[in-house]
Amino acid sequence: MAEKDGPDDLPQQIEYHYQKTPDYRTVHADGAHGGATARGYLAVTFYNERASIPRKGVRDVSVAENGEPALSKERVTETLGGIMRQLEVTVMLDINAARELALWLPRKVSELEEFMEIPSEQRLENQRNLGNAD
Repeated sequence: MAEKDGPDDLPQQIEYHYQKTPDYRTVHADGAHGGATARGYLAVTFYNERASIPRKGVRDVSVAENGEPALSKERVTETLGGIMRQLEVTVMLDINAARELALWLPRKVSELEEFMEIPSEQRLENQRNLGNAD
């Protein structure tokens, strides 16, 4: 509960309680894509990347010397090729949440760089050409 004692009866502090929803999960992300929506939100879709998996394979059936059926090694006969990007989750942020994330993320990247002992010349704060991720 908020404690009141500030000017105009405003609380001095607000307590936040965290609870995981039944749908809560941890996902791996290799990147993100997104942009502004027509309703003024920032949609951020996180994805992971992997090699495309086969769509179809076949195995030859023969009869072994003991008379039992035998299968050959599977051969891939159909695949998409390339790299598969699996879209994991889209997060919708209003302008305030997007701003908070924009301030929070560089701080957390800096903490991670320190933890990983990344040389200062390779750290985010010293990178001039970060690319144009969508």
